[in-house]
Amino acid sequence: MTSPRRTAANPMKSIAHALEVLLVFSDARKPLGVTDIARQLGLHKSSVSRILTTLAHAGFVDRDAQTGRYALGLGILSLAGAVLARYQLPSAARRELELLAEATGETVTISGWNGRQAVNLDQILGPGTIKNFSPPGRINPAHCTATGKIYLAYADETLTSSILAEPLQRYTARTIVDPEVLRREFQEIRRRGFSLADREFIEDVTAIAAPVFNAHGAVAYVIAVTMPSFRFQEHAQEQIAAMVLATARGLSLRLGFRQEIAQ
Repeated sequence: MTSPRRTAANPMKSIAHALEVLLVFSDARKPLGVTDIARQLGLHKSSVSRILTTLAHAGFVDRDAQTGRYALGLGILSLAGAVLARYQLPSAARRELELLAEATGETVTISGWNGRQAVNLDQILGPGTIKNFSPPGRINPAHCTATGKIYLAYADETLTSSILAEPLQRYTARTIVDPEVLRREFQEIRRRGFSLADREFIEDVTAIAAPVFNAHGAVAYVIAVTMPSFRFQEHAQEQIAAMVLATARGLSLRLGFRQEIAQ
């Protein structure tokens, strides 16, 4: 006889696995097969297959009849549309991001916070021939990306401690996984107003980010300039950081932020 405790736990586990499957697609560059997803998540192929069938029925994923592989479906837009509408900046504000992309020649992104990670909301590609793509929906781990570090630097101490207490994944040889080192970096971010992540999440990618504050002095968005690392020179850091900071401050003013709020 199955115990009530075990029966009650199973639905929650199934929901968690379904969410994990959906998140796998957030950074996928091509359609994925059942085996790919099962291997990545450490789940049984039969479980992944059942989850994908349910998600396909709801329109959240599409199955290619010829290859049997899956990709995100249009049903996701019914959820994403409402979220993006809430975070959408006025057209005049987006123009400021376009001007930043033109001035730096690099990709500019604006990100929101999902409670544990930064998530790209929009990107403006710079005019350079070699571009760094950071499409909407991309997840940025909090401890090793310029956007994620901004959120953690200004987050409530309880949240910061909770995230830093978890095992921090090392993505490259330059990823910082020591919580104390990160805490010292967060102090420096608050002092200078911007963050830098140089090849910490993705090899050969560097980013500089700054916070956009709302009228209450909380971080509403983070904007970042992202570039191939070979185009990032230390002598240009101050110049790029100054442009990012100026744009972030301008957007903060549009949202009603006043410096005295943060003091």
